[in-house]
Amino acid sequence: MESWAYIVFVHRRDKGGQFISYRRLRQWFNAIACQIQHCTTCQQLQQLWLAIERDRKRHNKQYNDQDAALLYNFWTRCWHTLSSRTKVNGRLA
Repeated sequence: MESWAYIVFVHRRDKGGQFISYRRLRQWFNAIACQIQHCTTCQQLQQLWLAIERDRKRHNKQYNDQDAALLYNFWTRCWHTLSSRTKVNGRLA
């Protein structure tokens, strides 16, 4: 296995070799979910989602639709949590 800037090259005995985008790796998905979870304001969370969307548009073929939907659901839950905290504290995030 070789690790390059945006992809991993896996040497395979059965096929010779295969390029795999980082966006298709479970570690990448977990890292994005962790970033979402660590946002402390709605503004941070919104900016992160906009960055994810820009990346998805740019690299659409490298995204798994099921993972993108899971990230959106996770983001939505975090959004509701942060916005409810903001309402309780009487402040805008």
